[in-house]
Amino acid sequence: MASVYKKPWPNDKSKADWGGRAKIGERWVSISLRMPWTRGSKKTAKARVNQLQAEIDAGSFSDSTREWLGPKAVAKIVSLMDAAQGQDGTAKPLTWEQGKAAHLAAKADRDTKRAVPDKLHSPDRVKQKRRYCVTWFVNWATANQVPFGKAKPFTKTLIDYLEYRRQQPGRKTPRMEPRTIITDYRYLIQFGDFLHAKGICEKPDRDRIKGHLPDDPGKVVNLPEWHVEVDLLETLYQRRRETKGWWATWGLYVVVRGLGCRPSEAASLSWATVDVERGHVFFLDTKEKAMHQKGDRKVPVLYEWVREALVELREDFLHRSREKPDIPQAVCLTSWGQQFRDETTIAMRVDKTLKQLGKEKSCLLKQAQKCAISQMLYDGFPATAVALWTGHTEKTLRRHYIKDDAYLPSEHDREYGRFAKLSDYGLKCLTYASRTLANPLQ
Repeated sequence: MASVYKKPWPNDKSKADWGGRAKIGERWVSISLRMPWTRGSKKTAKARVNQLQAEIDAGSFSDSTREWLGPKAVAKIVSLMDAAQGQDGTAKPLTWEQGKAAHLAAKADRDTKRAVPDKLHSPDRVKQKRRYCVTWFVNWATANQVPFGKAKPFTKTLIDYLEYRRQQPGRKTPRMEPRTIITDYRYLIQFGDFLHAKGICEKPDRDRIKGHLPDDPGKVVNLPEWHVEVDLLETLYQRRRETKGWWATWGLYVVVRGLGCRPSEAASLSWATVDVERGHVFFLDTKEKAMHQKGDRKVPVLYEWVREALVELREDFLHRSREKPDIPQAVCLTSWGQQFRDETTIAMRVDKTLKQLGKEKSCLLKQAQKCAISQMLYDGFPATAVALWTGHTEKTLRRHYIKDDAYLPSEHDREYGRFAKLSDYGLKCLTYASRTLANPLQ
């Protein structure tokens, strides 16, 4: 673990700079952090030395680190890294921690995000999930003193870890859920391939490892009864102005439930891509790698309550921006007027509001997207169009949603109340879809 220390000036003991100790191979090295010592600056110094240690473990330095280190210090550290690893080329990890750092650094370019208008960020689940899976595996290997390298086959190590994970309790089940084990396998097999490319271990035997995986039960879609969901929407609508937190939650449900997008897409939605007058919203595909790109989506505002809510949210944003010009251009803002940083903060905001309203778990935000799909299909919009609007393929839509009983006609007609009325643009979309389906060749 890297550390920091106070280094007084030789000619003036009342002044000092911050220094740091980083580990290169098996050797601890003292490095000047190029920061003057002041009260309250220790936290910043620790963050700088920890970032430096992570980049040393990964074998490469970022531009910002090279800038504050200086060319001479960078050259000295690189020479020490080469000496520690016995080679002049790319760094070869020597421990599980170094292997993890190098793997995550190598995968970083696959997790890069395209810029969102108005400098908004896009929450990334893939990068976070990869880091969690690899970190848990490395911590387990370190705690059990599993040798790093060819002393023990990686295939056997991964099998032992997956068997260990299967015996661990899940969040709501006595044993870990099968989909969690399968997700661990998908990320850790990439970790094994990376170590094999570095010449550290053998190529993982996929067929042998898959023999120890549980059967994939498939994605289960659990939806609340339609009247429970409508009751929650009505409560949020009636009480949306009572607190800033409830207003923030209402904005999230307007975007996710009203437009059928994912919570992470709602967090990165900018007013620059919302056109209320024309009746549509653009959701940008922020994946940069071609293999992950799905393309931008133009989603129509189908329902009148969504159109009115977006107008109301925009008026509130314009009012806030006059008081605070540097406010983020995000459609969904926190109670403090900031952009939601990740899906965890979104979930915490929603859970808190539902608990305050006495509606705990009545319709979570992740379920709201599926409820939006349910209503679109119930109102007669074709599955192909709904799949495009919500960012799915039609195959995925049929496999995971339409087969659910919630999308079949019920014994009694659903009464969505104020949330049932289609907007003028929504009526045009439905009329055009009906005419196209009736005359597919025209």
